[in-house]
This record gives sequence, structure tokens and C-alpha cells, in this order.
Amino acid sequence: MAERDTTPDTDFERDAVALAKALDEFAEELSTVLEHYGAGRKALVQAMGVDQSDLSGWMQGHEQIHQIKSRRLPGTAEVDALINHTGLQEKNPSQARRLREITRQVEDLAARLSERYPRSWGSQAARCLEAQQYSSPAEKKGQEEPANSGGSESSSPAKNAAAVPRRLLVHSLFAAIGAVCSIAAVVYFLSSKDSSTSSSPSVAALSSPSALPSATAEPSPSASVSPSASPEPSSSADLPATVEETEEPREPREQLSVATKNCRSWASMINDTVQVRPCIKKENGQIAVSAEVKAFSAEIAGTDVTVWVWLMDLDPDLIDSQQYHLTRDPSTLNSCRVTLDTHQARECGPFFVEPAEPGRYTTATTVKKDDEVYPPGWSSPSFSGTLSPGVDWP
Repeated sequence: MAERDTTPDTDFERDAVALAKALDEFAEELSTVLEHYGAGRKALVQAMGVDQSDLSGWMQGHEQIHQIKSRRLPGTAEVDALINHTGLQEKNPSQARRLREITRQVEDLAARLSERYPRSWGSQAARCLEAQQYSSPAEKKGQEEPANSGGSESSSPAKNAAAVPRRLLVHSLFAAIGAVCSIAAVVYFLSSKDSSTSSSPSVAALSSPSALPSATAEPSPSASVSPSASPEPSSSADLPATVEETEEPREPREQLSVATKNCRSWASMINDTVQVRPCIKKENGQIAVSAEVKAFSAEIAGTDVTVWVWLMDLDPDLIDSQQYHLTRDPSTLNSCRVTLDTHQARECGPFFVEPAEPGRYTTATTVKKDDEVYPPGWSSPSFSGTLSPGVDWP
């Protein structure tokens, strides 16, 4: 197998800065929601299906990048739940739209960065931000000196003199970013070669074809979707390990929290006892939709659950108006009945579908203990499910 190219590139640097800015913007928007719309944190985290630590992390903006292995970045499903819980769509539609746009940026940028450096994209991005002395708008505002206006008191000459070399230093650091990122990439390359002989298992092993369940229900006999699974899982077959293989074992949330190009980060369901990860991929002239699921609590291991997956149309007008029931075609709905395991992820799918219209699409999924044809909430306009990254069709 050819070794992965670890030569630094400006695309990675640009995406790292873009992600930092998006996370800072998300933190500002979230702070406004919590302040102005009476969103109590305890009730909000319950509605969003996240932990208090997740919400606190999102308030830290780009600082999350430095702790990416133990952080869960905001996702589309969580933001939809936030908007529904606070009534933000009715109270401030433009802010609701902005939150969704920022969240999609975060998901897409994190996926691109993790594709470049699957096992260490967080540390690589953090080094690039440090090289640029990146700071959030709030931090920059705190660093600025008071402006001299009208009859107000004048700035200190010493302060003005000190500001000049500091700006020159920042520009110099910007010029040196390529060298610093190059050193970071060399370190990563050498460490990856040292660990290449390790026998540690990769994340790809968590969803081996022998463990895949088969589809158990199709809502419509005239469905246009083929329930046959591909020879190998689309969600992980072309992905290298996404955790540091040389580190000590972590809790499942920390091991599998990072999104990829095709799959979102793991999301908690059923009172934080189950984790699910929807995936999407264009393949052979169709779109492959699938979802991985595993027990996050030993108490639920061995329990049978139903995993539903379907194709969702990310039409901006339907999303903004919360008409989620119009974004899904029943003919794309498939489900699997699986037994949960804490040590091995189970995959439902992939199922191959072909959208009727051009647009942007995502895999939606949900997990329940019920064994039904349709997921709970299927006919509700406010039900969206947990979403994967989006793909453009065709």
C-alpha cells in the first residue's frame, strides 16, 4: 500500500483557519441564544441529546481544536434540536439559518481536515493556528488599545510605540507559517512510520462485513431502492484509522468522536446509552446510505435495536421552514435489526438510492428499541433524525 502523502499544503492551512473561524462564530451565536431566548442549559442538553461538557466545549470556539480527541463538534442534528427547543426559527429566522450554515461549514471542514491527516488532524491544525497566532474576534477586541477620538483622553505614546513591533511580529509569523507547518508534518510523518508496524486494530475493523446485519423492512413494495449491500462497507472501507494507535485505550466517545468526509461524528441516543454514526457516499452512479451503531453503556450491550436510514433532501427552503417530512422519500427508507455490542460497531447498509432531482443530500438515521416499519416521528414535520455530511447530486 502506498504511503499517505504528508507534504503540507495551503489547503490544509486555509481549512484549519476556516474551521477556527466557524467554531468562534458558532460560539458567539450559541451564546446569544442562551442569553436572549431563555434556554436553560440543563433542559437544552437533554433536548439536544448531548452532555453538559459538549455544550461547554462549543462555547470555547476554536479552542476545541486543541482538544479534538475528547471533543464532540456541533452537528446538524444537535443544532436542529436546539432551534426546535428554543423556538428560534419563529423568533429569529435569520439567526436560525446562520446557525445551520455555520454548522454545515464545521462538518465539511472537519471532514476535509481529517481526510488529510486521519489520525492527527486536530494537532496539525492546532500547530498551524499557533504559528499564525490565531485569535478569536473576542480575543482580538480585548487586545486592542482604546481609540483616540474627539476630546477623549489620548493614547499613551508608549502603548502606540509598542503596538508597531507587535503588528510586525504578527506579519512575520504569518510569513513563517509554511515552515512551521512543514516541521509539524515531518514530525507526524516520522511518527507514523514508527507506528506502521504496530498491531493495534484500526477503526476499519470495527465494521467488518461479517458483522453487517441485513435489511429487515421496506415501507413500500414499490420502493425504488435496492436493499442489497455492497461487497464492503462504504462508511469505513476507504478510511484509515481515526484515532492515535499508539495511545492508551480511551472511552468510546473519545475514540470515535471525529467526523470524516463520508461520516459524521458519533452521536448519542437512547439516554446516552447508544452511539450512532450515519454515512453517505457517491458510488457507481448512485448514493450509498448507511449507519453504524454500537452500545455506549455496558448495561445496554446485547440489546436488540432497530436502525433506520433514509435519504434526506437538504433543500434550504424546506430546512428553514422545518418541513422535514417533505425532505424524505419513503422509498429510500431502510432498516436493520441489530444486537448492540460495546466492542464492535454494527453497520446497517449500505443501501443504494438515486435521487429524483439534482440537489444536496444527506443520510438521516435514528435508533430505537421498537421493532417497527417506520421510525417514531416519521410523519412529524419537526422530525429530522441524525444527519451525515452532505453530498451534491449528481
